[in-house]
Amino acid sequence: MPDSFQRAQRPLLLLGGSFDPPHIGHLRAALECAEVLRPSSCLFIPCSSPPHKTARRLLPFALRADMLRAALADLEANGPLPCPFAVNEVENERPGLSYTIDTLKVLAGRFPEARLTFAVGCDDFCQIIHWRRGREIPDTADLAVLPRAGCGLSAFLAALPRLRPDALPLEREEDGPPELECSYALPGGGKIMYISIPALDLSSSLTRRRFLTGRNAGLLVPPGVCSLLRKNEAYIKKIWEE
Repeated sequence: MPDSFQRAQRPLLLLGGSFDPPHIGHLRAALECAEVLRPSSCLFIPCSSPPHKTARRLLPFALRADMLRAALADLEANGPLPCPFAVNEVENERPGLSYTIDTLKVLAGRFPEARLTFAVGCDDFCQIIHWRRGREIPDTADLAVLPRAGCGLSAFLAALPRLRPDALPLEREEDGPPELECSYALPGGGKIMYISIPALDLSSSLTRRRFLTGRNAGLLVPPGVCSLLRKNEAYIKKIWEE
């Protein structure tokens, strides 16, 4: 990594989601993003009560958090990580629906010296304007937008002016990481970035369908997650089938 990029303030990278269950795509996206941004640490934040998934029962928060910890242990066993990876349970500390803006505000208060960077898939970025106080989210944490299968740079560029018409393009640093395709500055000091990484066409819903029909979930989820799925198979199937 070039020296000038290393000297920049290292962000605190945040990845949120229901992680029901966590799969290889989650881990690769986090790893690729962390290798580009070189954050001080990377926190996975399982959602407690996502407002957009109230029609389907999630696995209990504790089990999803355990699966994430098992997944991160598997990832670390495969080689060195660019920074510490950990699970943060902030969303399980309060009742009611879990809104991203509220969680980011809490974390900003807990890490006042950190530059928060929230990683989000491009498909979610295109909808973030419809999230609760979505326009405020980039003022609370920088956004690192990652491609998803079928949703890439062109979709990002189309959605950006709808979300924040006040975003101004930043010049690309000659010695910056090549995956950082473009960055935009906001008047309040925030930043929205598009990071080009391999987009894996995986999803938790695909994993659930495979598991519920008795098919092998190997290579979709890490071994530690597979182990927990098998250990709790009857209980998990009962919840996912409802």
